Amino acid sequence: MLFHRIITQLLTASLVLFLIGCSGSELDGGDDMSFAKSATGKLLSKAGLSVQMQDDFDGRAQNFTVQFFVSNRLGYIPPPVIPNPIIPPPIAIGNITPVGEILWSIGGNTQRRLVSIYDGVAITGVAEHFAINATDETDSSDTTNQTQYDVTITCASGVRGSTSLPPTYQTYIDNNGQILFGRVSLNPLTNIEVLIPKNAGVSSVMVTASSVGNIVTEDKLFFSQASTTAGALKIYNPIDYRFVPLSPQADRLFIENLTPVVGGEIIEFSVTWGIDG
Repeated sequence: MLFHRIITQLLTASLVLFLIGCSGSELDGGDDMSFAKSATGKLLSKAGLSVQMQDDFDGRAQNFTVQFFVSNRLGYIPPPVIPNPIIPPPIAIGNITPVGEILWSIGGNTQRRLVSIYDGVAITGVAEHFAINATDETDSSDTTNQTQYDVTITCASGVRGSTSLPPTYQTYIDNNGQILFGRVSLNPLTNIEVLIPKNAGVSSVMVTASSVGNIVTEDKLFFSQASTTAGALKIYNPIDYRFVPLSPQADRLFIENLTPVVGGEIIEFSVTWGIDG
């Protein structure tokens, strides 16, 4: 009887020690899912270069935040076609259009986000695996942009800090065959349709409008979110200068300058997409 009691106590003590050891091992190696990674590379307008990063979290989904930085902007010196001892001077630094593509997946289902890269832009996702690709989206017809610069990507565990400004994305706009980035001029009594980017995580939009020396009032500008099948969905005054949620059915924006041809005003506007994340 005494022998049986001793054996039972030894087995119990061994089991307790085993459980404690397992608990410590799990905390040291399994529950700590902290992650950090970075990559830096050069982008050049219209050159097709990219900065890439990808990794996974061992099949265990977790929150992660991607952040982008832009630095070392330089005027680009095109290589001379014929060897010439005279080095051409750097051209003026133009606007840059770097874009980050983030793909994150859970269980084989992938989500895609596009964000315009500027110093400090960040976006959060939940994934088992991610892939990030930074490129320059300068349109081939935009001759003002010939800029070389560095892009740094950092990715770490955790979520993006709370802020009223979402990650954003700006695109070129086709204004009657003229491809423009940023500010677009709309002549009196003319209109334009701006397509909403697809498969990019666009969830809201901010439209700003101005007219030289004048305030853009509701009687001068018509703005709506629209659908090819349902027509105008949301009509409001863009001079509110705020992000507005996109209607689920919307596939384009419709903007019209209502001022008359005679004595009217040229209205300039810009479109910024808000990205979910």
